[in-house]
Amino acid sequence: MKDHVVIITGASSGLGAELAKLYAKSGYSLGLIARRESRLIELKKDLETAFGTTIMIGRCDVSNQDAVFNCIDGMISYFGRIDLLIANAGISLASPAYEANAQALTDTIQTNVLGAGYCAYAVIPTMIQQQSGHIAVISSLAGYRGLPEAGVYCASKSAVNILFESMRLDLKKFRIGVSIIRPGYIKSPITDRNEFYMPFLQDTDAGCKKIFNAIQRKQKIFAFPWPLAIIVRSLYFWPCWLFDLCFSGIKNKKKADLT
Repeated sequence: MKDHVVIITGASSGLGAELAKLYAKSGYSLGLIARRESRLIELKKDLETAFGTTIMIGRCDVSNQDAVFNCIDGMISYFGRIDLLIANAGISLASPAYEANAQALTDTIQTNVLGAGYCAYAVIPTMIQQQSGHIAVISSLAGYRGLPEAGVYCASKSAVNILFESMRLDLKKFRIGVSIIRPGYIKSPITDRNEFYMPFLQDTDAGCKKIFNAIQRKQKIFAFPWPLAIIVRSLYFWPCWLFDLCFSGIKNKKKADLT
């Protein structure tokens, strides 16, 4: 994949950093975006030393529309093209409805939904001009139904699923593919904050390799691990009385985010 260019958001740690390693190893040139510039600088140095790839970094909060467009436009100008965008940046905040935390709602929608949309919209004009390109968004199995104490996160991932599915239909005629990745629990700084049981928790390396392979295959929707994906998808068809009986009152506590 020499001369191919991928832009990855949320690249300073977790899934984004691990995906950056996989794409650098595969010969891609990388545009890496995150809020924590010091971690991006360190990752850039490590990947350039290990793989000799060309890397451009950009400190950017994806919830800021102008910053996103300026950052991505600069990367496209630098590399001369864009082959793949991975909209990975996201947050997960506890949001029990009885606390009525409006700021958690605002922050989550701005980052997970608007941020992903801004990044996609920033690359689409160039991809249309190229008549080629691929957009992948990291969603979640949590987007199927509203789960206890996670309403804003579930809502954000459900919105992402719908937004990018519609995007796939609209962009197909321009030879632009869209992949919606719906993972379960993968070990990362986000899941490290969860104090509740996480079924089928996957190692970062294994989870990211599955994501990498699904994007390379240009799968339209990839939900995994498959046992959890089947269970979660089935919840959509449960009657409300059964769903409420099983899930009402469950506590999904998270540790304070100290980063």
